[in-house]
Amino acid sequence: MAPSTKNTRPGADAALAAEAAEEKYVTFTATIGGEELELTVVRDPMKLPRRATRYMGRQDPDSVSTLTEILLGAEQLAKVDALDPSIEEFMDITVAWSEAAGIQGK
Repeated sequence: MAPSTKNTRPGADAALAAEAAEEKYVTFTATIGGEELELTVVRDPMKLPRRATRYMGRQDPDSVSTLTEILLGAEQLAKVDALDPSIEEFMDITVAWSEAAGIQGK
């Protein structure tokens, strides 16, 4: 009889999946209008859609704003927009992401 390939440690698989997900995404807090909002986005900028490359490393408000919109995606962007952030608060989301993901200055 062939050995069973059935996993006898489902908790181990769940732990590995959680660890892989943790590496793929980063969660950080942004403050908008005095309210803290927890955001979870992709950790690796190379995993963002290709159109994001033209905005990486740029400092002008339009580029940072566009990159932030791409980074957040529709669902998280809706949560942010519901709080009506100032331009500075919105741009600070990208800074907070880069710090949390460990890519600031790269």
